[in-house]
Amino acid sequence: LLDPEHRYCGVPEVAACARCLPDNPNCLDAPLRKTDITLWRQHWGQLLNGISVIRVFSASSAKLVERVWPEYTDKVRLQPHEVNLKSVATQNPQPETPLHVGVIGQISTHKGAAEVAALGRHIHEEGLAARITIFGNLEHPAPTSVVSQTGTYASDALHSLCAQQGVNVFWFPSICPETFSFVLHEMKAMGLPILAYDVGAQADALATHPTGRLVALGAGPQEILSALLALREEAP
Repeated sequence: LLDPEHRYCGVPEVAACARCLPDNPNCLDAPLRKTDITLWRQHWGQLLNGISVIRVFSASSAKLVERVWPEYTDKVRLQPHEVNLKSVATQNPQPETPLHVGVIGQISTHKGAAEVAALGRHIHEEGLAARITIFGNLEHPAPTSVVSQTGTYASDALHSLCAQQGVNVFWFPSICPETFSFVLHEMKAMGLPILAYDVGAQADALATHPTGRLVALGAGPQEILSALLALREEAP
């Protein structure tokens, strides 16, 4: 659901999709770029017509289905995944401690790689006392003076890694509407403040979270930095 400029499209009218799809590098299966999107939606609509229930994992996913196939709204059922993670407090962020942002996962373009790299450059260029640690890998170049990467890690070691690194706030930088994110639940279980974009299941998960904050898609590095700093300072 990203356009050729790597922006979330919001699922527009089918004519806009027909113009976008042929040259969209975010459609990773190149042959699919030749698909007639009108027929594509019709075929999937026929499938949905023959089933009794459409289960989705987040309210935002329900809205996307209903936007494309409004005739099947009555079939949509929200059934969130049940996630039972033990709460393991990492540490209490202190306002006087330099900002240390934790980002978890394989951070590709649609997961916010360009946005993370841009924040790293901003911190570097401004000479700020802030760091970003990627628990995983970042697929865009970023200044190593600010951004470090752990590479692959064992999932049961994530909490101890975050504690060892001294992370005091998490950022979930995905720029596409997630349907569900286990990583986000891992972040919540560690008790640190979390920032995400106001889109998808990530927004659903943080909208009522006591130490969560949302920023608009397209927010620049300074706005992201300000939100992260505020989260660290407001944390209980």
